[in-house]
Amino acid sequence: MDYQRQMAAPGSTGSGLIDARGRMVIPFIFGGLSDATAQRRIRLCTAVGLDRQRNASTPRACRWQRLHGSDAGAALRPAKDADTGRWGYRNAQGQWAIAPQFREARPFRHGYAVVVGAFPQDWRPPGWQDERPIIRQFHRMGRHWVAEALVRNASTAGAWEIRYGLLDDAGQWLAAAPQPTLHVAVLFPPGGRSSHYAGMLASHLPRLLGRNVQVDHVPQATEADYRRLMTEGGNEKVLLAALRLPRGGIEGVHQGPPIDALMQALRPVTLLASQPLVLAIDSTRADTLGIHSTDDLLAHARAHPGSLRIGTGEDGWTGHLAFGQFRALSGVDVQRVVFKGMYPDSDVITKEHAVDLLFAPVNGVAVAVRRGQLRVLGTTADPARPQSFEGVPWPTLAASAPLSGYATYDHFSLWAPANSDAASNRTVQEAVAQVLARPEVRRQLQDLQVVGGGGSPESLLALEDEERERWLRALSSSAR
Repeated sequence: MDYQRQMAAPGSTGSGLIDARGRMVIPFIFGGLSDATAQRRIRLCTAVGLDRQRNASTPRACRWQRLHGSDAGAALRPAKDADTGRWGYRNAQGQWAIAPQFREARPFRHGYAVVVGAFPQDWRPPGWQDERPIIRQFHRMGRHWVAEALVRNASTAGAWEIRYGLLDDAGQWLAAAPQPTLHVAVLFPPGGRSSHYAGMLASHLPRLLGRNVQVDHVPQATEADYRRLMTEGGNEKVLLAALRLPRGGIEGVHQGPPIDALMQALRPVTLLASQPLVLAIDSTRADTLGIHSTDDLLAHARAHPGSLRIGTGEDGWTGHLAFGQFRALSGVDVQRVVFKGMYPDSDVITKEHAVDLLFAPVNGVAVAVRRGQLRVLGTTADPARPQSFEGVPWPTLAASAPLSGYATYDHFSLWAPANSDAASNRTVQEAVAQVLARPEVRRQLQDLQVVGGGGSPESLLALEDEERERWLRALSSSAR
């Protein structure tokens, strides 16, 4: 190789290899490969050593590598397009098999052709995260190509080190250079919903990102721990949490620790999943009061103001929002009973009889529903995405006319530290979207009554704004 990436002048050209389908095998970063495919072997010579300044006295190392391409391109002939002046390849019928796009094009031999194009000024091997890598060599290893480069970035502590990558004959990167493990921080103990989603990511993401993924549970984090999670870690960490949206909660509603203010520094990655709540009633109480639907509930509440008690978690959690919207939209007078934590346990109805109804996620009431102790009057899901339980469809609260437009979800989202890179966060977001699109994952989420996310960082910020508006509307009627 004759080029150092940073020394290539704008407008300069480079040689590379393509296969018979027009796919790039070697990027246009070689000074000349005019006879590279004349034989079954290709001779690649590169400078050796770690000296960045190469000249005529720089030692060189050359290797002979065997080409394993097919003869699929034997019938293709290089041709120049009169209109654009670019070269491409025509088949035996004179049709363009590979569109004219090259500065020069040579015949196919042994499945490959040498072509010349503009030197890619911004080209760098994926995964190396370095603005100016020095590409030292490509060589054949079995059926693949190994690329070697000198890099200097955060992962090398500022020192020049060698990194390797692996390509197939289609120019696709099979193994990017080693990257640091991606740590998924969960602010709850193992075994909960956040833990489940983190485990799902750790199972699927490594194959898509080309890096290890590790789940870190930090339920007893100190303020200093939170500060590090939210401001430090760069591209090596993401925070998975059922965070209140908007981050830090609504002023005057949730009195959290001072660290809540640091949440504003987090950078959005993606919405992972959204899970609606259910409004459940004690089955015996429902039969006694004649409440078998949302409309029955509203009618009884209007006829007996203040007589019904609905249990929710502490201020600022989603159950509080669900109650606020319920009261604001329906206008009925019901009592809110606050229980410690995010949600009350179903035992507060089935055993303690402390309330008549409660807002809780499906997993918090499933056992009692199966036993017939609780009856679900409706879910807080959007009517466009109704939920079912063990094959039995559940109505949505919004299906009742007074509650039209009602929707409340627990949102599980990914956020990155303040010093993370937007491009790296986008890469994680795209990988998460691929995970959520897998049929087996989609079925798993459906079984959990969960709506998959995967949208862009911008859409996550837009959702945060929507949630803020929901809170303000819910609290406008003094629903607290």
